[in-house]
Amino acid sequence: MALGNHNPRYDWQRFWIPQTGMLDLSDAGFLPDPVGDHFGSDVLRPLSELQGYRALALLGEPGIGKSSELKREHDRIGALTEDARPQSMYVDLRVGSCEEALRRRILEAPAFGAWKAGTSHLVLHLDSLDEAMLRVETLASLLAQELQAVPSDRLSVRVACRTAVWPAGILGTAFKNIWEEATTGVFELAPLRRRDVLTALAGHGIDPDPFVRDLFGAHAVPFAIKPLTLDMLIKIHQRHGRLPSCTGDLYRQGCLALAEEQNVSRRETGRRGRLNGPQRLRVAGRIAAGTVLGGRVAIWTRADTDRPAEDVPVSRLSGASEQGEFANFIATDDDLREVLDTGLFSSRGDHRMGWAHQSYGEFLAALYLKEKRVPAHTILQVLTHPTGGLVPQLAVVAAWTASLSAELRASLIATDPWALLREDLSNWEAPDLALLTRSMLDHVERGRFYEHFFGMTESYAKLAHPGLVAQLRPVILSRSPKPATRRVALNIAERCGLKELQPEILNVALDGSDVHAVRAMAVAALRRCVGAFPAAGPCTR
Repeated sequence: MALGNHNPRYDWQRFWIPQTGMLDLSDAGFLPDPVGDHFGSDVLRPLSELQGYRALALLGEPGIGKSSELKREHDRIGALTEDARPQSMYVDLRVGSCEEALRRRILEAPAFGAWKAGTSHLVLHLDSLDEAMLRVETLASLLAQELQAVPSDRLSVRVACRTAVWPAGILGTAFKNIWEEATTGVFELAPLRRRDVLTALAGHGIDPDPFVRDLFGAHAVPFAIKPLTLDMLIKIHQRHGRLPSCTGDLYRQGCLALAEEQNVSRRETGRRGRLNGPQRLRVAGRIAAGTVLGGRVAIWTRADTDRPAEDVPVSRLSGASEQGEFANFIATDDDLREVLDTGLFSSRGDHRMGWAHQSYGEFLAALYLKEKRVPAHTILQVLTHPTGGLVPQLAVVAAWTASLSAELRASLIATDPWALLREDLSNWEAPDLALLTRSMLDHVERGRFYEHFFGMTESYAKLAHPGLVAQLRPVILSRSPKPATRRVALNIAERCGLKELQPEILNVALDGSDVHAVRAMAVAALRRCVGAFPAAGPCTR
Protein backbone atom coordinates (compact mmCIF):
# COMPACT_ATOMS: atom_id res chain seq x y z
CA MET A 1 0.00 0.00 0.00
CA ALA A 2 1.28 3.47 -0.76
CA LEU A 3 1.71 5.85 2.12
CA GLY A 4 -0.19 9.08 2.61
CA ASN A 5 -3.87 9.72 3.20
CA HIS A 6 -5.29 9.43 -0.31
CA ASN A 7 -3.25 6.84 -2.14
CA PRO A 8 -4.73 3.64 -3.60
CA ARG A 9 -4.00 0.16 -2.35
CA TYR A 10 -1.68 -1.63 -4.71
CA ASP A 11 -2.26 -5.25 -5.61
CA TRP A 12 1.24 -6.30 -4.59
CA GLN A 13 2.33 -9.74 -3.49
CA ARG A 14 5.11 -9.21 -0.97
CA PHE A 15 7.67 -11.78 0.10
CA TRP A 16 9.56 -12.53 3.30
CA ILE A 17 13.06 -13.94 3.57
CA PRO A 18 14.64 -15.66 6.60
CA GLN A 19 16.98 -13.31 8.42
CA THR A 20 19.82 -15.69 7.65
CA GLY A 21 18.94 -15.73 3.93
CA MET A 22 20.77 -13.94 1.12
CA LEU A 23 18.93 -11.00 -0.42
CA ASP A 24 19.20 -11.00 -4.22
CA LEU A 25 18.60 -7.73 -6.09
CA SER A 26 20.04 -8.93 -9.35
CA ASP A 27 17.16 -7.62 -11.47
CA ALA A 28 18.95 -4.27 -11.99
CA GLY A 29 18.46 -3.51 -8.30
CA PHE A 30 14.94 -4.92 -8.02
CA LEU A 31 13.95 -8.15 -6.29
CA PRO A 32 13.82 -10.92 -8.93
CA ASP A 33 10.29 -12.23 -9.33
CA PRO A 34 9.96 -15.67 -7.68
CA VAL A 35 6.38 -16.20 -8.94
CA GLY A 36 6.27 -18.82 -11.69
CA ASP A 37 10.01 -19.48 -11.34
CA HIS A 38 12.01 -21.88 -9.23
CA PHE A 39 14.19 -18.98 -8.07
CA GLY A 40 13.83 -18.26 -4.38
CA SER A 41 10.86 -20.62 -3.96
CA ASP A 42 12.48 -22.09 -0.88
CA VAL A 43 13.63 -18.70 0.43
CA LEU A 44 11.10 -16.03 -0.53
CA ARG A 45 7.62 -16.73 0.80
CA PRO A 46 4.44 -14.67 1.26
CA LEU A 47 3.24 -14.22 4.84
CA SER A 48 0.24 -16.48 4.22
CA GLU A 49 2.66 -19.40 3.70
CA LEU A 50 4.29 -18.91 7.11
CA GLN A 51 1.26 -20.19 9.04
CA GLY A 52 3.26 -23.14 10.34
CA TYR A 53 5.27 -20.81 12.57
CA ARG A 54 3.71 -20.21 15.98
CA ALA A 55 5.79 -17.12 16.70
CA LEU A 56 7.16 -14.78 14.05
CA ALA A 57 9.34 -11.69 14.28
CA LEU A 58 8.54 -9.74 11.10
CA LEU A 59 11.35 -7.25 10.61
CA GLY A 60 12.46 -4.63 8.13
CA GLU A 61 13.67 -1.09 7.77
CA PRO A 62 11.33 1.92 8.08
CA GLY A 63 8.99 2.36 5.14
CA ILE A 64 9.44 -1.14 3.73
CA GLY A 65 5.75 -2.05 4.29
CA LYS A 66 5.66 -4.19 7.46
CA SER A 67 2.44 -2.64 8.81
CA SER A 68 0.63 -2.99 5.49
CA GLU A 69 1.57 -6.66 5.30
CA LEU A 70 0.50 -7.36 8.89
CA LYS A 71 -2.89 -5.70 8.31
CA ARG A 72 -3.31 -7.53 5.01
CA GLU A 73 -2.70 -10.89 6.73
CA HIS A 74 -5.14 -9.98 9.52
CA ASP A 75 -7.77 -9.15 6.87
CA ARG A 76 -7.00 -12.34 4.91
CA ILE A 77 -7.65 -14.51 7.94
CA GLY A 78 -10.85 -12.62 8.71
CA ALA A 79 -12.14 -13.27 5.18
CA LEU A 80 -11.78 -17.06 5.46
CA THR A 81 -14.90 -19.15 5.88
CA GLU A 82 -15.94 -19.35 9.51
CA ASP A 83 -15.36 -23.09 9.88
CA ALA A 84 -11.84 -22.84 8.42
CA ARG A 85 -10.43 -19.78 10.11
CA PRO A 86 -8.79 -19.11 13.46
CA GLN A 87 -9.53 -15.93 15.34
CA SER A 88 -7.40 -12.95 14.34
CA MET A 89 -6.60 -9.90 16.44
CA TYR A 90 -4.64 -6.83 15.29
CA VAL A 91 -3.13 -4.34 17.76
CA ASP A 92 -1.16 -1.19 16.87
CA LEU A 93 1.34 -0.85 19.73
CA ARG A 94 1.98 2.84 18.96
CA VAL A 95 -1.30 3.81 20.58
CA GLY A 96 -0.68 2.51 24.12
CA SER A 97 1.06 4.97 26.41
CA CYS A 98 1.70 2.83 29.51
CA GLU A 99 1.73 -0.78 30.67
CA GLU A 100 -1.86 -0.65 31.92
CA ALA A 101 -3.10 0.82 28.64
CA LEU A 102 -1.42 -1.96 26.68
CA ARG A 103 -2.84 -4.61 28.99
CA ARG A 104 -6.32 -3.18 28.41
CA ARG A 105 -5.86 -3.15 24.63
CA ILE A 106 -4.44 -6.68 24.41
CA LEU A 107 -4.90 -8.90 27.43
CA GLU A 108 -8.17 -7.38 28.64
CA ALA A 109 -9.72 -6.84 25.22
CA PRO A 110 -13.10 -8.61 24.77
CA ALA A 111 -11.81 -10.63 21.81
CA PHE A 112 -8.80 -11.84 23.79
CA GLY A 113 -10.98 -12.72 26.78
CA ALA A 114 -13.43 -14.66 24.59
CA TRP A 115 -10.56 -16.60 23.08
CA LYS A 116 -9.12 -17.52 26.48
CA ALA A 117 -12.51 -18.78 27.62
CA GLY A 118 -13.08 -20.81 24.44
CA THR A 119 -11.28 -23.51 22.50
CA SER A 120 -10.39 -21.76 19.23
CA HIS A 121 -6.96 -20.75 17.92
CA LEU A 122 -5.94 -17.07 17.95
CA VAL A 123 -3.45 -15.33 15.66
CA LEU A 124 -2.26 -12.20 17.48
CA HIS A 125 -0.81 -9.51 15.19
CA LEU A 126 1.23 -6.92 17.11
CA ASP A 127 2.29 -3.98 14.94
CA SER A 128 4.99 -1.29 15.43
CA LEU A 129 6.78 -2.71 18.47
CA ASP A 130 9.60 -0.20 17.86
CA GLU A 131 7.24 2.80 17.83
CA ALA A 132 5.48 2.09 21.11
CA MET A 133 5.67 4.86 23.70
CA LEU A 134 7.17 2.42 26.19
CA ARG A 135 10.85 1.53 25.79
CA VAL A 136 11.24 -1.46 23.49
CA GLU A 137 12.94 -3.50 26.23
CA THR A 138 10.17 -2.68 28.73
CA LEU A 139 7.42 -3.64 26.31
CA ALA A 140 9.25 -6.81 25.23
CA SER A 141 9.65 -7.91 28.86
CA LEU A 142 5.95 -7.24 29.50
CA LEU A 143 4.87 -9.28 26.48
CA ALA A 144 7.30 -12.10 27.28
CA GLN A 145 5.87 -12.36 30.81
CA GLU A 146 2.21 -12.19 29.82
CA LEU A 147 2.44 -14.62 26.90
CA GLN A 148 3.65 -17.34 29.25
CA ALA A 149 0.45 -17.05 31.25
CA VAL A 150 -2.04 -17.72 28.43
CA PRO A 151 -3.00 -20.92 26.54
CA SER A 152 0.01 -20.88 24.22
CA ASP A 153 -1.05 -24.17 22.60
CA ARG A 154 -3.91 -22.24 20.96
CA LEU A 155 -1.97 -19.07 20.16
CA SER A 156 0.18 -17.79 17.30
CA VAL A 157 1.97 -14.42 17.51
CA ARG A 158 3.28 -12.13 14.77
CA VAL A 159 5.29 -9.07 15.84
CA ALA A 160 6.36 -6.31 13.41
CA CYS A 161 9.44 -4.30 14.36
CA ARG A 162 12.40 -2.42 12.89
CA THR A 163 15.32 -4.77 12.40
CA ALA A 164 17.75 -2.53 14.27
CA VAL A 165 15.81 -2.59 17.56
CA TRP A 166 14.28 -6.10 17.58
CA PRO A 167 14.77 -7.34 21.19
CA ALA A 168 15.95 -10.82 20.25
CA GLY A 169 17.47 -11.44 23.67
CA ILE A 170 14.14 -10.79 25.40
CA LEU A 171 11.19 -11.53 23.13
CA GLY A 172 13.06 -13.84 20.76
CA THR A 173 14.22 -15.96 23.69
CA ALA A 174 10.71 -15.97 25.18
CA PHE A 175 9.26 -17.24 21.90
CA LYS A 176 11.65 -20.19 21.91
CA ASN A 177 10.87 -20.95 25.57
CA ILE A 178 7.10 -20.87 25.03
CA TRP A 179 7.05 -22.70 21.69
CA GLU A 180 9.47 -25.12 20.11
CA GLU A 181 12.40 -23.42 18.40
CA ALA A 182 11.44 -25.05 15.10
CA THR A 183 8.11 -23.21 15.14
CA THR A 184 9.60 -19.76 15.78
CA GLY A 185 11.05 -17.66 13.00
CA VAL A 186 12.67 -14.32 12.22
CA PHE A 187 11.92 -13.00 8.74
CA GLU A 188 12.70 -9.79 6.88
CA LEU A 189 10.35 -8.17 4.39
CA ALA A 190 12.02 -8.20 0.97
CA PRO A 191 11.99 -5.09 -1.27
CA LEU A 192 9.67 -4.59 -4.22
CA ARG A 193 9.86 -6.33 -7.57
CA ARG A 194 9.99 -4.46 -10.86
CA ARG A 195 6.38 -5.51 -11.54
CA ASP A 196 5.29 -3.95 -8.22
CA VAL A 197 6.64 -0.57 -9.29
CA LEU A 198 4.85 -0.87 -12.64
CA THR A 199 1.63 -1.72 -10.80
CA ALA A 200 1.96 1.41 -8.69
CA LEU A 201 2.61 3.56 -11.76
CA ALA A 202 -0.47 2.12 -13.47
CA GLY A 203 -2.51 2.95 -10.36
CA HIS A 204 -1.54 6.59 -10.78
CA GLY A 205 -1.95 6.63 -14.56
CA ILE A 206 1.78 7.25 -15.14
CA ASP A 207 3.47 6.20 -18.38
CA PRO A 208 6.07 3.68 -17.14
CA ASP A 209 8.67 4.14 -19.90
CA PRO A 210 9.80 7.73 -19.15
CA PHE A 211 9.49 7.11 -15.40
CA VAL A 212 11.74 4.04 -15.53
CA ARG A 213 14.25 5.87 -17.75
CA ASP A 214 14.35 8.69 -15.21
CA LEU A 215 14.59 6.13 -12.42
CA PHE A 216 17.76 4.56 -13.81
CA GLY A 217 19.16 7.89 -14.95
CA ALA A 218 18.79 9.31 -11.42
CA HIS A 219 20.20 6.10 -9.82
CA ALA A 220 16.98 6.00 -7.82
CA VAL A 221 16.19 2.27 -7.96
CA PRO A 222 17.10 1.87 -4.23
CA PHE A 223 14.27 4.32 -3.48
CA ALA A 224 11.78 2.69 -5.85
CA ILE A 225 12.03 -0.73 -4.17
CA LYS A 226 10.62 0.65 -0.90
CA PRO A 227 6.94 1.67 -0.72
CA LEU A 228 7.65 4.79 1.33
CA THR A 229 10.14 6.33 -1.08
CA LEU A 230 8.38 4.94 -4.16
CA ASP A 231 5.38 7.00 -3.07
CA MET A 232 7.63 10.03 -2.82
CA LEU A 233 9.16 9.37 -6.26
CA ILE A 234 5.72 9.21 -7.79
CA LYS A 235 4.66 12.49 -6.17
CA ILE A 236 7.89 14.22 -7.21
CA HIS A 237 7.63 12.92 -10.77
CA GLN A 238 4.04 14.15 -10.99
CA ARG A 239 5.06 17.53 -9.62
CA HIS A 240 8.39 18.21 -11.37
CA GLY A 241 8.49 15.76 -14.27
CA ARG A 242 11.90 14.48 -13.11
CA LEU A 243 13.55 12.64 -10.25
CA PRO A 244 16.37 13.81 -7.95
CA SER A 245 19.53 11.76 -7.55
CA CYS A 246 20.10 12.81 -3.93
CA THR A 247 18.23 11.13 -1.06
CA GLY A 248 18.08 14.39 0.86
CA ASP A 249 16.49 16.14 -2.11
CA LEU A 250 14.12 13.20 -2.45
CA TYR A 251 12.93 13.51 1.14
CA ARG A 252 12.78 17.30 1.03
CA GLN A 253 10.67 17.32 -2.13
CA GLY A 254 8.57 14.38 -0.97
CA CYS A 255 7.83 15.93 2.43
CA LEU A 256 7.03 19.24 0.74
CA ALA A 257 4.55 17.45 -1.53
CA LEU A 258 2.90 15.85 1.51
CA ALA A 259 2.86 19.17 3.38
CA GLU A 260 1.02 20.82 0.50
CA GLU A 261 -1.49 17.97 0.31
CA GLN A 262 -4.24 18.83 2.77
CA ASN A 263 -7.14 16.77 4.00
CA VAL A 264 -9.76 16.27 1.27
CA SER A 265 -12.63 17.62 3.39
CA ARG A 266 -10.71 20.83 4.13
CA ARG A 267 -9.93 21.39 0.45
CA GLU A 268 -13.52 20.80 -0.61
CA THR A 269 -14.85 23.34 1.90
CA GLY A 270 -12.25 25.94 0.97
CA ARG A 271 -10.47 25.83 4.36
CA ARG A 272 -6.94 25.79 3.00
CA GLY A 273 -5.21 27.71 5.79
CA ARG A 274 -2.83 30.63 5.51
CA LEU A 275 0.57 28.95 5.05
CA ASN A 276 2.27 28.09 1.78
CA GLY A 277 4.20 24.85 1.22
CA PRO A 278 7.65 25.97 2.48
CA GLN A 279 6.07 27.56 5.55
CA ARG A 280 4.20 24.35 6.33
CA LEU A 281 7.42 22.38 5.91
CA ARG A 282 9.13 24.63 8.45
CA VAL A 283 6.27 24.14 10.94
CA ALA A 284 6.52 20.39 10.34
CA GLY A 285 10.22 20.66 11.21
CA ARG A 286 9.32 22.40 14.45
CA ILE A 287 6.88 19.59 15.26
CA ALA A 288 9.63 17.07 14.44
CA ALA A 289 12.02 18.74 16.86
CA GLY A 290 9.39 18.68 19.59
CA THR A 291 8.38 15.07 19.06
CA VAL A 292 11.35 13.10 17.68
CA LEU A 293 14.05 14.93 19.64
CA GLY A 294 11.75 15.31 22.65
CA GLY A 295 10.87 11.62 22.77
CA ARG A 296 7.15 12.26 22.15
CA VAL A 297 5.15 10.25 19.65
CA ALA A 298 1.85 12.15 19.61
CA ILE A 299 0.67 15.77 19.45
CA TRP A 300 -2.33 16.63 21.63
CA THR A 301 -4.77 18.92 19.79
CA ARG A 302 -7.25 19.77 22.59
CA ALA A 303 -6.92 21.94 25.68
CA ASP A 304 -3.74 21.31 27.67
CA THR A 305 -5.65 20.58 30.89
CA ASP A 306 -6.69 17.03 29.99
CA ARG A 307 -3.58 16.12 27.99
CA PRO A 308 -1.92 12.70 28.46
CA ALA A 309 1.45 13.22 30.13
CA GLU A 310 3.36 11.60 27.28
CA ASP A 311 1.94 13.89 24.55
CA VAL A 312 3.16 17.33 23.53
CA PRO A 313 0.36 19.93 23.22
CA VAL A 314 -0.09 22.15 20.18
CA SER A 315 0.23 25.23 22.40
CA ARG A 316 3.78 24.25 23.40
CA LEU A 317 4.86 24.08 19.75
CA SER A 318 3.33 27.38 18.63
CA GLY A 319 4.65 30.93 18.96
CA ALA A 320 8.04 32.44 18.01
CA SER A 321 9.03 33.62 14.56
CA GLU A 322 10.16 31.47 11.65
CA GLN A 323 12.45 32.91 9.01
CA GLY A 324 13.69 31.41 5.78
CA GLU A 325 13.12 31.47 2.03
CA PHE A 326 9.52 32.50 2.64
CA ALA A 327 7.63 35.37 4.23
CA ASN A 328 8.47 35.54 7.94
CA PHE A 329 5.63 34.41 10.20
CA ILE A 330 4.82 33.53 13.79
CA ALA A 331 3.38 30.03 14.02
CA THR A 332 -0.05 30.00 15.71
CA ASP A 333 -2.05 27.11 17.12
CA ASP A 334 -4.17 27.18 13.96
CA ASP A 335 -1.02 26.96 11.83
CA LEU A 336 0.05 23.86 13.75
CA ARG A 337 -3.37 22.27 13.21
CA GLU A 338 -3.21 23.17 9.52
CA VAL A 339 0.06 21.26 9.17
CA LEU A 340 -1.19 18.35 11.28
CA ASP A 341 -4.01 18.01 8.74
CA THR A 342 -1.63 17.20 5.87
CA GLY A 343 -0.30 13.92 4.49
CA LEU A 344 2.69 14.07 6.84
CA PHE A 345 0.54 13.05 9.81
CA SER A 346 -2.07 10.46 10.77
CA SER A 347 -4.35 9.88 13.74
CA ARG A 348 -3.18 8.28 16.98
CA GLY A 349 -6.63 8.26 18.53
CA ASP A 350 -9.03 10.96 19.70
CA HIS A 351 -7.38 14.40 19.60
CA ARG A 352 -3.94 12.86 19.02
CA MET A 353 -1.85 13.10 15.85
CA GLY A 354 1.46 11.48 14.95
CA TRP A 355 3.77 11.08 11.99
CA ALA A 356 2.33 9.17 9.04
CA HIS A 357 5.75 7.55 9.03
CA GLN A 358 8.53 7.95 11.54
CA SER A 359 11.11 8.60 8.83
CA TYR A 360 9.36 11.85 7.89
CA GLY A 361 9.88 13.16 11.41
CA GLU A 362 13.48 11.95 11.57
CA PHE A 363 14.44 13.74 8.35
CA LEU A 364 12.57 16.93 9.23
CA ALA A 365 14.08 17.06 12.74
CA ALA A 366 17.58 17.04 11.20
CA LEU A 367 16.55 19.60 8.58
CA TYR A 368 15.11 21.87 11.27
CA LEU A 369 18.36 21.77 13.27
CA LYS A 370 20.27 22.77 10.16
CA GLU A 371 17.89 25.52 9.03
CA LYS A 372 17.73 27.02 12.55
CA ARG A 373 21.54 27.04 12.58
CA VAL A 374 21.77 25.23 15.89
CA PRO A 375 25.46 25.12 16.96
CA ALA A 376 27.24 21.86 16.23
CA HIS A 377 28.19 21.22 19.86
CA THR A 378 24.54 21.63 20.91
CA ILE A 379 23.37 19.14 18.28
CA LEU A 380 25.96 16.62 19.46
CA GLN A 381 24.72 17.01 23.04
CA VAL A 382 21.19 16.23 21.86
CA LEU A 383 22.17 13.21 19.77
CA THR A 384 24.69 11.51 22.07
CA HIS A 385 24.12 9.66 25.32
CA PRO A 386 25.83 10.97 28.47
CA THR A 387 27.68 7.67 28.77
CA GLY A 388 28.89 7.89 25.15
CA GLY A 389 27.62 6.88 21.74
CA LEU A 390 24.52 7.93 19.86
CA VAL A 391 21.11 7.73 21.51
CA PRO A 392 19.70 4.65 19.68
CA GLN A 393 16.35 6.29 18.99
CA LEU A 394 18.14 9.24 17.35
CA ALA A 395 20.58 7.28 15.17
CA VAL A 396 18.64 8.04 11.97
CA VAL A 397 18.40 11.73 12.91
CA ALA A 398 22.17 11.70 13.41
CA ALA A 399 22.67 10.14 9.97
CA TRP A 400 20.51 12.79 8.34
CA THR A 401 22.30 15.52 10.31
CA ALA A 402 25.69 14.30 9.07
CA SER A 403 24.31 14.27 5.53
CA LEU A 404 23.03 17.84 5.81
CA SER A 405 25.88 19.33 7.87
CA ALA A 406 29.54 18.79 6.95
CA GLU A 407 30.51 20.43 10.25
CA LEU A 408 29.18 17.51 12.27
CA ARG A 409 30.41 14.68 10.10
CA ALA A 410 33.84 14.10 11.62
CA SER A 411 32.44 13.66 15.13
CA LEU A 412 29.61 11.39 14.02
CA ILE A 413 31.87 9.35 11.73
CA ALA A 414 34.04 8.51 14.73
CA THR A 415 31.01 7.76 16.94
CA ASP A 416 28.89 5.42 14.79
CA PRO A 417 29.84 5.05 11.12
CA TRP A 418 27.29 2.29 10.52
CA ALA A 419 24.40 4.58 11.43
CA LEU A 420 25.59 7.19 8.93
CA LEU A 421 25.71 4.59 6.15
CA ARG A 422 21.91 4.33 6.30
CA GLU A 423 21.22 7.74 4.81
CA ASP A 424 22.33 10.03 1.98
CA LEU A 425 26.06 10.30 1.21
CA SER A 426 25.69 11.74 -2.29
CA ASN A 427 26.86 15.23 -1.27
CA TRP A 428 29.86 14.01 0.74
CA GLU A 429 33.33 14.94 -0.46
CA ALA A 430 35.93 12.22 -1.07
CA PRO A 431 37.88 12.94 2.17
CA ASP A 432 34.71 12.42 4.23
CA LEU A 433 33.92 9.14 2.44
CA ALA A 434 37.49 7.99 3.07
CA LEU A 435 37.13 8.82 6.77
CA LEU A 436 33.85 6.92 6.95
CA THR A 437 35.38 3.87 5.25
CA ARG A 438 38.37 3.96 7.60
CA SER A 439 36.13 4.30 10.66
CA MET A 440 34.00 1.35 9.54
CA LEU A 441 37.05 -0.88 9.08
CA ASP A 442 38.48 0.27 12.43
CA HIS A 443 35.20 -0.59 14.16
CA VAL A 444 35.27 -4.08 12.65
CA GLU A 445 38.90 -4.54 13.70
CA ARG A 446 38.00 -3.57 17.28
CA GLY A 447 35.05 -5.98 17.33
CA ARG A 448 32.39 -3.26 17.32
CA PHE A 449 30.72 -4.28 14.07
CA TYR A 450 27.15 -5.49 13.76
CA GLU A 451 24.50 -5.26 11.04
CA HIS A 452 22.20 -2.34 11.73
CA PHE A 453 19.67 -3.03 8.99
CA PHE A 454 18.66 -5.64 6.47
CA GLY A 455 20.47 -5.41 3.14
CA MET A 456 23.08 -3.11 4.68
CA THR A 457 25.86 -4.36 2.42
CA GLU A 458 23.94 -2.97 -0.56
CA SER A 459 24.64 0.47 0.93
CA TYR A 460 28.41 -0.07 0.67
CA ALA A 461 28.17 1.30 -2.89
CA LYS A 462 27.69 4.75 -1.30
CA LEU A 463 31.34 4.64 -0.18
CA ALA A 464 32.74 4.89 -3.71
CA HIS A 465 35.36 7.65 -4.02
CA PRO A 466 38.55 8.13 -6.08
CA GLY A 467 40.89 6.92 -3.34
CA LEU A 468 38.93 3.80 -2.37
CA VAL A 469 41.09 1.36 -4.38
CA ALA A 470 44.28 2.51 -2.65
CA GLN A 471 42.48 2.48 0.71
CA LEU A 472 41.22 -1.11 0.41
CA ARG A 473 44.18 -2.77 -1.36
CA PRO A 474 46.45 -3.17 1.72
CA VAL A 475 43.54 -4.36 3.88
CA ILE A 476 42.62 -7.05 1.36
CA LEU A 477 46.18 -8.30 0.78
CA SER A 478 47.63 -8.11 4.28
CA ARG A 479 47.24 -10.92 6.79
CA SER A 480 47.52 -8.44 9.68
CA PRO A 481 43.85 -7.29 9.86
CA LYS A 482 41.29 -9.69 11.29
CA PRO A 483 39.48 -11.90 8.76
CA ALA A 484 36.25 -10.02 9.51
CA THR A 485 37.91 -6.73 8.55
CA ARG A 486 39.25 -8.14 5.30
CA ARG A 487 35.81 -9.60 4.49
CA VAL A 488 34.17 -6.20 4.91
CA ALA A 489 36.87 -4.62 2.71
CA LEU A 490 36.21 -7.25 0.03
CA ASN A 491 32.47 -6.68 0.32
CA ILE A 492 32.94 -2.94 -0.15
CA ALA A 493 35.11 -3.60 -3.20
CA GLU A 494 32.41 -5.87 -4.62
CA ARG A 495 29.54 -3.42 -4.05
CA CYS A 496 31.56 -0.57 -5.56
CA GLY A 497 32.60 -2.73 -8.54
CA LEU A 498 36.31 -1.96 -8.14
CA LYS A 499 37.68 -3.73 -11.20
CA GLU A 500 41.13 -2.26 -10.48
CA LEU A 501 41.36 -4.68 -7.53
CA GLN A 502 40.65 -7.78 -9.60
CA PRO A 503 44.28 -9.09 -9.55
CA GLU A 504 44.54 -8.70 -5.75
CA ILE A 505 41.11 -10.27 -5.15
CA LEU A 506 41.96 -13.15 -7.48
CA ASN A 507 45.23 -13.76 -5.63
CA VAL A 508 43.35 -14.01 -2.33
CA ALA A 509 40.75 -16.36 -3.84
CA LEU A 510 43.45 -18.71 -5.21
CA ASP A 511 45.76 -18.65 -2.18
CA GLY A 512 45.18 -21.96 -0.42
CA SER A 513 47.02 -20.78 2.70
CA ASP A 514 44.62 -17.89 3.34
CA VAL A 515 41.61 -18.03 5.66
CA HIS A 516 38.75 -19.95 4.05
CA ALA A 517 36.09 -17.33 4.92
CA VAL A 518 38.21 -14.57 3.36
CA ARG A 519 38.81 -16.62 0.21
CA ALA A 520 35.06 -17.30 -0.09
CA MET A 521 34.32 -13.58 0.11
CA ALA A 522 37.00 -12.93 -2.50
CA VAL A 523 35.31 -15.38 -4.87
CA ALA A 524 31.99 -13.59 -4.30
CA ALA A 525 33.62 -10.20 -4.91
CA LEU A 526 34.89 -11.32 -8.31
CA ARG A 527 31.31 -11.35 -9.58
CA ARG A 528 31.37 -7.56 -9.84
CA CYS A 529 35.09 -6.80 -9.78
CA VAL A 530 35.81 -8.36 -13.16
CA GLY A 531 37.83 -6.46 -15.73
CA ALA A 532 40.40 -7.60 -18.28
CA PHE A 533 42.46 -10.47 -16.87
CA PRO A 534 46.21 -9.83 -16.75
CA ALA A 535 48.32 -11.47 -19.42
CA ALA A 536 50.52 -13.20 -16.86
CA GLY A 537 49.26 -15.67 -14.30
CA PRO A 538 47.31 -14.05 -11.51
CA CYS A 539 49.31 -15.56 -8.64
CA THR A 540 52.48 -13.51 -9.09
CA ARG A 541 52.80 -11.88 -5.68
